[in-house]
Amino acid sequence: WQPGRISASVIPACIWPTSPSATPSSVSGRAEISILSSAHCTMFFRSRKTQKPLPDSVEECLALFRTAADPRDRRKYVERALEIDGDDLKANRALLMLGRLGEGDRIDADLSRIKSYLLTIFVKPENFTPQQRRAMAREIFEHPQLERCLDLCPDRDKFLRAYIRDLSGEYAQLFIDSAGEFSGSLLGFSTPSSRVNARVAPFMKALTNILDCPDLAREERLLLLEAMRDNAKVILGSDGMARLYKELPPRVLSVLEAEET
Repeated sequence: WQPGRISASVIPACIWPTSPSATPSSVSGRAEISILSSAHCTMFFRSRKTQKPLPDSVEECLALFRTAADPRDRRKYVERALEIDGDDLKANRALLMLGRLGEGDRIDADLSRIKSYLLTIFVKPENFTPQQRRAMAREIFEHPQLERCLDLCPDRDKFLRAYIRDLSGEYAQLFIDSAGEFSGSLLGFSTPSSRVNARVAPFMKALTNILDCPDLAREERLLLLEAMRDNAKVILGSDGMARLYKELPPRVLSVLEAEET
């Protein structure tokens, strides 16, 4: 066992190629095996079939990218799309959101390769050193592929907001809503109320630590805060949000309420 990794011998169906070098976002953070629910394992499955010639249009490449199960195939299709048209915004965005999935050939389920794993620093900051937290926080907003997308986009602010919304949405779905540690189950049994209550704590930590993050500018904190709150609404529902707001520190709640007005 290594922090942030799941052995392929534990989950043979999952594949996650690794590269020889590790970026700051891949060095630490304990990944839960239970996060690989059947609803989300499509990004890990190994499904090699007879190789076919790559398409000659960006649209076909992106269509195959969206349906491919093997992350190496997804990377292959998006890279082919960019060979055809390096300025295509959809293809560049797809590569951005792919993170480091599909790099290399080794079979190794490494959760830190998911782009949204960067947000783990707000839910489990104790798993990282201050240097790692800073590197991961900055990678959210400062990455060559993000800059490439912003350069291609006519409305940089609109693109950035959508990117942060989708990034936090993926994190909330994969690492909170599907995580066994936040399932609220006891001896395999749970109720809708217990499931919601178990998810309140990680959202509370995320919102609090985002607001307190010293490595983000104020505008960046507010952007992440708003996106995480909106995703909490989807997962927790009205009753869960009422409990979340009751447990949040007053300073965090006041910022959220100001953003909603």
